[in-house]
Amino acid sequence: MEKHYTNIEIKELPKSEIEIVGEIEASFLLECFESVLESMSKNAEFPGFRKGKVPKEILIQRVGELSILEEAAHTALDLEYPKIIVEKKIQFIGRPRIQITKLAKGNPLGFIVRMSVVPIFSLPLYKTIAKQEIAKEENLDVTEKEVEDVLLEMQKHQAHLKLHEGGAEHDHTKPKIEEKDWSVVDDAFAQSMGDFKNLLDLKEKIRENLGTEKRNRTKEKKRTAIMETILSETKIDTPQVLIESELEKMLLEFKSDIERAGLSYADYLKTAQKTEGQIRQEWTETAEKKAKAHLVISKIADEERILPDEEKVRGETEKILMMYTDADPVRARAYVAMILSNEKVFEFLENQK
Repeated sequence: MEKHYTNIEIKELPKSEIEIVGEIEASFLLECFESVLESMSKNAEFPGFRKGKVPKEILIQRVGELSILEEAAHTALDLEYPKIIVEKKIQFIGRPRIQITKLAKGNPLGFIVRMSVVPIFSLPLYKTIAKQEIAKEENLDVTEKEVEDVLLEMQKHQAHLKLHEGGAEHDHTKPKIEEKDWSVVDDAFAQSMGDFKNLLDLKEKIRENLGTEKRNRTKEKKRTAIMETILSETKIDTPQVLIESELEKMLLEFKSDIERAGLSYADYLKTAQKTEGQIRQEWTETAEKKAKAHLVISKIADEERILPDEEKVRGETEKILMMYTDADPVRARAYVAMILSNEKVFEFLENQK
């Protein structure tokens, strides 16, 4: 791979950013200048000349040598800075920011490229942390009182529906629901609640559902505890670009929730007496924590060589593209792969017993 850059220096900046300072050879800049000029001349149309037949000297005079040189500089950089990234094995995140520092025909092109990079960090003993959290005992038994509490709510709900039959749900002239209005909890009551054989069958279904809810809550609680401990013991200089990305996701979700509630985002800001800038500031800490968690999960996946099932990735991506026909297939696939990979990482941690 032929390269045309020289005097490369890489400086580390805060928030996992780097700055690449260097020069592009004057001879290569001249090649790019001629290439840009050639491309312009093919499409140029000036009075007295046929399209594509405008002499280069006149084109330079009309367009301006500096404008063409600037275009040549961007062309040269677009061709060369990716080679630097490959050569130096730089894992960058987001879009690089390119600045031209020196530009003159016949001289090397000076430039600075700033970019966020994947931070280098060490993981704590995540398997041990997971094992300790998983070992903590949780009471998953469903008590008789919990079942009775659900039955009580069902009684109240049924009485409420009977009282407001006919659509008068908000008719405050109706008498208040009292215990005497509740149905007796027996086999008939159970059958009125759905496809249940008798009261015993209803109670068993309630117990089963409560057990599932407890297991799910416990699972989420343990996952949260594992990640909180790992994050507290991991030092990362989180890239600002990832924090901003998380903030954007949070804001989009928040705006969507507001709109689903029948409000406008502008009205919300007015009522709350806040600006979007204030909201972003308030949420920055949470966004940074989320970004840090993504980095940690990704590194655990790399360490343990955890990969999502390709068939599942393909299937879930197809579902998204069917629901959202204007979605970008590449981004949709990356999103699905990340979600499935994260799930496999948590399953791995949960199995540290």
